[in-house]
Amino acid sequence: MASRPSTGQRKSALQKDSTTEAGEKPADFVALIAKQSLPRSRHMHFERLVASTAINSSNTATFLAQVNKNRVPVPLFEKKRVKLSTKATEDTDYLPATYASFNREDYIIIQAPTKETVVDFWRMVWQDGCKLIVCVVEKSQMTMQNDTEKCYQYWPTKPDAKMEIGVIIFHITNWSNGIWPDLDQLGPFIKTLTSKEIQIIKRAADDYIPPVVLQGFAGLNRTCVVWVATILMKQIERRECFDVEYLARHLVRIRPGAFSDPMSFFVLFGLAFRIASLGGWSAYEDTKDRIKEIKASALVTVKAREKQ
Repeated sequence: MASRPSTGQRKSALQKDSTTEAGEKPADFVALIAKQSLPRSRHMHFERLVASTAINSSNTATFLAQVNKNRVPVPLFEKKRVKLSTKATEDTDYLPATYASFNREDYIIIQAPTKETVVDFWRMVWQDGCKLIVCVVEKSQMTMQNDTEKCYQYWPTKPDAKMEIGVIIFHITNWSNGIWPDLDQLGPFIKTLTSKEIQIIKRAADDYIPPVVLQGFAGLNRTCVVWVATILMKQIERRECFDVEYLARHLVRIRPGAFSDPMSFFVLFGLAFRIASLGGWSAYEDTKDRIKEIKASALVTVKAREKQ
């Protein structure tokens, strides 16, 4: 396999140890965010999060040279980008994907493949031994044609079509960009996703845990919400401390523009409440009230930005 960032992941990651993640207990998070109900307060959180990241020609040289291979020009830092092995002369090591690790969790965030780059997408999956793919693209934005404005359908669509790969694909089909999703569907989806990820970790034959692939059209916003929420769900189930904004900031440093859409940022906090309730850290009725407040703040913020 090609060289990749080491995360030191081990099966013991599933076991609770004496250390905890940076942040606060889930129950404390629920109490704290409940007090921050003013739209101005959450707007301040968002503005603080999207502060500029240090980007220059030295740490993004390959990205700048291959920028035409990106659907959206999201900078890839040289030390974090996924590099494909090159065996044939026509092979390239570049694709619009980055490793997004946090402590023991390892993920790849990648933009939607086109008809021309779908082979590179599967080269990446094979190279890193990926077992789990999450597609965050609604059905209307999938295509089997050479359409640069849509995600190329990289798995079989016909009943008799076959692909001999040992990969599980989760597909979020009903969450459109810039829209508040149904968190009663998205929350359980995240819980199921983390359960499947833990199963894969338990079945690993050695110390190598393959990264989970998170694929969106641009690999921003909704895709990044899934990244944070998946880590949060595991921390909640392990009864560890966690900090939503800390995780979001961590991802922004790896993936510039991760939360460029304020709606996704607010959805993240609403989803954090929903998965906290799924983990038994808050009552469902109280969670619904908090989510309602966050959604109202989101709509106010988005409306204000549209007027600017």
